[in-house]
Amino acid sequence: MVSNSTHSRHQSAEGAPACPVVHLYSREVDDGRDRLSRFYRVPLVVNPQLTDLALFRVGLHGAQVGPTAFGLISFGGATALHTPAQHNLYMFYGARASSIVLSQSGIADTYSTHGDGHIATTDSRVPIMARFDTGAELFAVSFDRAAVDTELEEELGHAVSPLHFPSSLETDIPSQRTYKGLLALITDEVASPTGLLDRPAVADRLGRALLTTMLHSAQHQYADELATPLPAGPHAVRIVTAALHADPAHPYTAVELARLAGVSLRSLQDAFHRHPLGLLPPLPLRHLLPPTPRSPALPTPAPLTARDVPPVRRPLRAGAWLMADTGAEVLVAPSPRVR
Repeated sequence: MVSNSTHSRHQSAEGAPACPVVHLYSREVDDGRDRLSRFYRVPLVVNPQLTDLALFRVGLHGAQVGPTAFGLISFGGATALHTPAQHNLYMFYGARASSIVLSQSGIADTYSTHGDGHIATTDSRVPIMARFDTGAELFAVSFDRAAVDTELEEELGHAVSPLHFPSSLETDIPSQRTYKGLLALITDEVASPTGLLDRPAVADRLGRALLTTMLHSAQHQYADELATPLPAGPHAVRIVTAALHADPAHPYTAVELARLAGVSLRSLQDAFHRHPLGLLPPLPLRHLLPPTPRSPALPTPAPLTARDVPPVRRPLRAGAWLMADTGAEVLVAPSPRVR
């Protein structure tokens, strides 16, 4: 089969590939598979339907956005895409044109149709077969599990187990509105780049915002705990303070201190405000805490003039002031204000 593929990355002003946005188009099965696999860092298998082999094509507009891989994938003819078990990713899908069916052994099929207002989820620890109709287009979002676990543990203050999502997330409900909006923003930027994702700082923060929003809006076993975090009491403050005193040379981070106290980072920060016990917050927490209110600064006293000097009981020589502590006279140049 003749290859007809392109693969491009936006270039920085210096000519180096500084942008995470990737565009590819291929009419060759092996070439398309290899490019998709490299982008998602997953060994994929592309299996076009034999009757549609002449129509086969694959296109990808993708971006590595912080801890997230986001891609818009399109197929010409009917195609199946096989993804092996992945223990390091959480994956979400949604049809932008036509429909897709996601099948996993021992799990009911998940469907996504353009305009149905749902995002399909899968258990990435089980192999996935996605079937696409002719002309199908989808977005596929994968979150790095290590980044998800770290974010969740920082929020909750304890270790977490792998997340379990429902097979479909309804995006038209209020709790999903922000997540849907971020997905739409990234979709538009990837499909028609403006250069925003050329900047690593923007891409990283946008990806982390998407990850955090997903955690707080999607249904999973920790959703209720995230919505109502338990406040930390003075016991947490004492634990952290004792640890710092016991080993003052240890370079604790704020996250480590929160885990040590068994509370979330936000709860520990709040605990030092509500239960300071007369203690200054530990150095790792100070830059994360709002400044402690201080008493208003006393006004700077105006300099004394001759008019402010109280009258003396004995005559002074012209141009002399009386020193209050010694009673000695000090000669000074006469001032035009003292006459």
